Amino acid sequence: MAYNTGGLTSYVLQNANELLTNSVLKGVTIDRVTKMVGIKSAQSLNLMDTDATFQADTSCSFDPDGTTTISQRVLEVGKMKIEEALCEKDLEQFYTQRALIAGGTYDMMAYAKEYTALKVAKIQASLELAIWQSNAFFDGFIDIIDGAGSAVAGNTGGETSITQANIFDIINAMFAVVPANVLDKSDLSLYMGWDTFRTAISAITTTNFFHYQTDGSMEKGQLKYPGTNLTMVAVHGLTGEDRMFITQDSNLYWGTDLLHEEEQFIMIANPFEGNRIQFTARMKGGTQVAFPANIVEYTNT
Repeated sequence: MAYNTGGLTSYVLQNANELLTNSVLKGVTIDRVTKMVGIKSAQSLNLMDTDATFQADTSCSFDPDGTTTISQRVLEVGKMKIEEALCEKDLEQFYTQRALIAGGTYDMMAYAKEYTALKVAKIQASLELAIWQSNAFFDGFIDIIDGAGSAVAGNTGGETSITQANIFDIINAMFAVVPANVLDKSDLSLYMGWDTFRTAISAITTTNFFHYQTDGSMEKGQLKYPGTNLTMVAVHGLTGEDRMFITQDSNLYWGTDLLHEEEQFIMIANPFEGNRIQFTARMKGGTQVAFPANIVEYTNT
């Protein structure tokens, strides 16, 4: 005799207590740039520049010759929110029912820890993209730099693409036109997309830079460019854009009302709307550049 299992369906083990979440790109730009907090709508960057003209000191006369310029650039923040409603009853007919609390009144969310961690990570990822590429609420660095029209053109070789064969030539050409007044600054960074960063790492490891340690650089997305004070910084906001920018970190500004506000949220069960779990996160954010003329930008021809 044997078991007759013809009336059964195949069993799949359902682990109701474990819910895997997708990987999310990480943002690094906000951590590196200058932060301005307490901005409800807009705040000015008050800037000063002056010159120093040498004159012959051969008499007792006073001969004023010089100009000091006071200017402003305004940082405007966009006002944004993320809201979602979740009905726990939608989970009752699946394996997820085992993660629900007993009874028909759901005043807490199943998988709340996994959900909130993933939601915050998604918000941070969206901000990282917007900081460079803009969104409907504020302009990113690319639009601000291009709009200023005073950045130094770094594609002096007329390159039409970024490849492993020409990446060194492109970066060296950009470095060659960095304004002298910022050339020696310790926070000078070369911002690029992760795709360009990968190309640069491949070029380093496949040429005679065998002595140059790149271990862990792909994970961190940061590496000193050989022979310079430039730190190559990979940012997701430039991935796929074929753009690169050399600037001081202190020349880039992120403005917000409350620092790390993108990590804060409210999640409640609304008893007046069928015990729906409601998620709300609100934030303000915007970017600005203090001195666009101190930036070297690369764009394919």
